[in-house]
Amino acid sequence: YRLPEVREGIAEGQTVHWCEGEKDADALAGIGIVATSHHQGAGRAHPLQASSISDARRIRLWVDKDPEHPEVGAYDAWRRFTLLVDAGMDSGRIVFWRAPGPWRGRHAVKDPADMLAAGYSLDDAVQCGRDKVRDIAMRFTPAAGRRSGYEMWANPAARTKARNVDPHYWSKRARGDDRA
Repeated sequence: YRLPEVREGIAEGQTVHWCEGEKDADALAGIGIVATSHHQGAGRAHPLQASSISDARRIRLWVDKDPEHPEVGAYDAWRRFTLLVDAGMDSGRIVFWRAPGPWRGRHAVKDPADMLAAGYSLDDAVQCGRDKVRDIAMRFTPAAGRRSGYEMWANPAARTKARNVDPHYWSKRARGDDRA
């Protein structure tokens, strides 16, 4: 998503922000940030998308704060991380970030678009520890994805086609399971 602008930003040595949705990428691009997304929400990132940006100097992966099921946003961010590493990117050039503010309630701020709409700036974003994101992602189940409203998780055939891997591939990778 927004690939021409992203490729130009990479050529200029800018940090690329990879978000969970197009709305977030557009919001960040609106304030002059090089941003991309994968289409149709959580769990839809593809190896080709990762390989097209893996030569960036630095990538900021945004973790959505799904209030009832934080493992869904963490799982999606961890999946993007592993896709980038599999594409040859040095893991030290990848950082995880989330929107500031509360996770629940009237003033909850879920993602970059919400963050900017609530009057926060990019400087207010919070860096997330890689181990913390991985640990939360390991709690992910397809049922949590369905409960969060991601229709992809309701259809096993679509899930398998979209990920082209077994349902536990990414959690096995997170644990370092060699059979993944």
